[in-house]
Parts: sequence; structure tokens; C-alpha cells
Amino acid sequence: MITTLEHGVTVHSDAEGSIIQNLDVDHKVDESTLEGMVDGRTQVVRAWQYKERYEFSVTGSGDVTMSASEDADAQITLISGGLTDINSFKYSQKLGAASEWTYSGNNWPHGTAN
Repeated sequence: MITTLEHGVTVHSDAEGSIIQNLDVDHKVDESTLEGMVDGRTQVVRAWQYKERYEFSVTGSGDVTMSASEDADAQITLISGGLTDINSFKYSQKLGAASEWTYSGNNWPHGTAN
């Protein structure tokens, strides 16, 4: 019997030399509505979506090449294309332990860099 043991999160593309301990990705779409009168009552008569985005947060340890920047590579295989901003990057190094890091940001699938 062959058993495969995986360490870390597999949807992060920079897993070589690092262990991803936590990855959260939220896909969000804002919604706008238009209200109107229906049978003498105010009701939502039209709704549409706008401003689609992915919000992500990654925590891990080991080697990582990352920085807070605009139009960055989040290195998350669930997110591709558009504009990715890494808003926060924290790196911690301790004696006798693997480096720890965390970063978070947003991906705008239909966005472009200036």
C-alpha cells in the first residue's frame, strides 16, 4: 500500500523550502440594488453585482520571497490574472527555529496595474 504524505497547503505555488500552515481565500462580490414601488410598497426591483475580488491571507514558515507591493504574485493557484495587491507582509526570524511569515492582500480579477 502506497501512502502519500503531504505537508502544508497544496494550493500555494511556492511550497518548495516552506511550509504553508494556513491559507484563507474569500471570494467576494459587492451588490447594488435599485428600489422602486411595487403594489404601493417600496421593494428591490433590480440588483446587479460589481467589484469582484478575492481577499487572501497566508501564514507559513521557512523560506519565502515576498514583499508588500502592488501587482504582485500571491503565489496562490486559486488566484490568477487581474491585479493582485499584497497589503501586508510580516516576517519573523528566531534563533534555532524556522522563519515565520504571514501576508495578506486582495486580487481584483478584472483589474490592471497603472
